[in-house]
Amino acid sequence: LLTVLKGRIDAVYAAAIDDPQAHDPATLAAAAGAVLGVPSSAFEDPLTAVAQARDDAGPDGGVIVAGSLYIVGEVHGTLGTTTDRAADAHVRYEADVDVDGIDDDPDLEAPPFG
Repeated sequence: LLTVLKGRIDAVYAAAIDDPQAHDPATLAAAAGAVLGVPSSAFEDPLTAVAQARDDAGPDGGVIVAGSLYIVGEVHGTLGTTTDRAADAHVRYEADVDVDGIDDDPDLEAPPFG
């Protein structure tokens, strides 16, 4: 996921859902910010992270919510709607990015992108 975002975003805002298996937001923010070469911030909850990202993006900017469906579900109600679509179909892209030193699925290969 990070490879696709490199050069396309200005900052990383990381948060965790209320789940014992959730990764530490500070660790995620630091790792993603380092890979992308952008400033990063960690937040205790997704709603606060999205609110800050939206404030920083301003009226002409956008916010990408990435991670699990659980985190998207937590913030879905706060997101606006848009009719702006870059393509007729959405592309699912999964990259094997290791931020915790654990290879979660060594057989997972990302589909071709482009």
